[in-house]
Amino acid sequence: MAEGCARFSDNDTLKFISISIGSIAELQTQLIISKKLKYTKDANELTNRLEEVKRMLLGLTKYLKNK
Repeated sequence: MAEGCARFSDNDTLKFISISIGSIAELQTQLIISKKLKYTKDANELTNRLEEVKRMLLGLTKYLKNK
């Protein structure tokens, strides 16, 4: 994410935002697994936070595409 924001073109930034959204999906999957294996009790809270970050990234994506 930081690398993408340091780029000079919006297309480069969008590429790194897309990668970040993919990483969120990976983390959500890992949280589901950790909850099923009873490694964490905080999975729901963490999932909610990830969804919030995902919404922000999608909003930034929309802004950059319409810029």
